[in-house]
Amino acid sequence: IIVIDIGTNDLSRPSNSTPTQLADHVVDLALQLLSYGARFVVICEILPRYGSAFSGMVVSGPSFATAIDQYNEHCLDRCQDNSQLKFWRHHRIVPGTLSIPGVVPDTFAPDGVHLSNHGLKRYWQSIRGALIHAQQSFD
Repeated sequence: IIVIDIGTNDLSRPSNSTPTQLADHVVDLALQLLSYGARFVVICEILPRYGSAFSGMVVSGPSFATAIDQYNEHCLDRCQDNSQLKFWRHHRIVPGTLSIPGVVPDTFAPDGVHLSNHGLKRYWQSIRGALIHAQQSFD
């Protein structure tokens, strides 16, 4: 089982591929891994962000959110017809999800880009769910 999870760096730089081209590259990589003998490949969604700017990358605003949506939707579309591929959505890892100051911590760090410790715990729980899903596909 192989899990592919990319971040937003490839989407945040205008000189890189379009969101759909990037999605095609990732899915093509997954298909190549399957051709080399991998039994199952999980492609994780790119998480939305709510930071303003980080290290010179623009990671907010409608155009960036649209790029994330385009990447995610194109990956989903390309994975649907292959039983050895799964596009994985991370549930409960959304900026501000269930955030109650002093009670439930936010899933993102104050920069709005990186996951907080609480968010990392949710991320690893989600990855565990993806692995369990993949393992069950063999049964």
